[in-house]
Amino acid sequence: MPDFNQQDLAGARFRFVRLRDARFHEVDLSGAVIRGAYASSLELAGDFGKLLVNGVDVMPLVEAELNRRDPDRAAMRPSDPAGFRRAWQILERRWQQTVDRARELPEPLLHERVDGEWSFIETLRHLSFATDAWVVRAVLGEAVPWHPLDLPHDDMPDSPGVPRDRDARPSLDEVLAVRAGRTATMRRVLAELTDEKLDSSTEPVTEPGYPEPESYSVRDCLSTILNEEWEHHTFAERDLAVLTPVVVAATWAWVRDGRLLVVRPAGQDAFFLPGGTPEAGETLAETTAREVEEETGLRVPAGRFTQVLETVLPAYGRPGTNVRLVCFTAPPDAVPDREPVPTSEIEEVAWITAADAHRCAPALQAVIPQLLPA
Repeated sequence: MPDFNQQDLAGARFRFVRLRDARFHEVDLSGAVIRGAYASSLELAGDFGKLLVNGVDVMPLVEAELNRRDPDRAAMRPSDPAGFRRAWQILERRWQQTVDRARELPEPLLHERVDGEWSFIETLRHLSFATDAWVVRAVLGEAVPWHPLDLPHDDMPDSPGVPRDRDARPSLDEVLAVRAGRTATMRRVLAELTDEKLDSSTEPVTEPGYPEPESYSVRDCLSTILNEEWEHHTFAERDLAVLTPVVVAATWAWVRDGRLLVVRPAGQDAFFLPGGTPEAGETLAETTAREVEEETGLRVPAGRFTQVLETVLPAYGRPGTNVRLVCFTAPPDAVPDREPVPTSEIEEVAWITAADAHRCAPALQAVIPQLLPA
């Protein structure tokens, strides 16, 4: 299998070439044109300005959908000092939740790479490097800010004085101690940030290093950190989901008159969607039908269920485990014309609105906005 690594193929022409299952990583596709192509599935992930698909620029649609899925994302493009401070607060909160999840895993897994990407600990090391480079060096003017555990991006050429110890295996606590100092620095810089400072340029350092000893826009430097933190947080969450054991929950999302049916199992203090884990040989729709009848007394034919949502989230009450939550709906004529009632394994059946989300398990809280109207 050909392997193209660090090669310049700019201007190359590919015609009648089979690229099925090919993988492109850290590539510059600026100005690339693909015509007469076929793909039953095609995955793109990266930073795109304009992306034409059959003549349609899809990036505005992609941006709107990503912001709809996660409203915090829009806050990562701030225009004033208050916006930068708010964005950083969001990032600190989200990273703390992610670190808490990571602590539930055996530490060797935090050194594991998923699909060739950085491990969780390598990701934290890189973010410390990014802060040292764009905040401590570029903005604050400290020419040599590096910590031995800082990890530059792989495609960065070696630079005088910049560490690059790919073989280091520090503990999570060691890396977090380094990161805590960088986080405090970023917090201080943003606390002192004014409109005038935000619109200014940095004073170049004189020593060689990274970034180059030039003057940079303060806005661009700080925006780089927000982008690095957001994107690498997304990658970390994605990879932790792979490293974390997963249980499957096939569930019924029945919405009636703007309210969602939920159940509270015996001995639990939170509500869940009716449903459960598959038994041997069951389809997920069959699991949903069986569990719904066992929990509510309602018999809905498995063949009438339609899957509407699937996501992976932390499992409630099971540290170090994720739940693959699969939600089904059923048409009104498939549902018996009577009220659901709690069975022996269920203490309570309820109809909730979005305002009741706090009474539900965290995984259900996360998907309620997609299941219920605002």
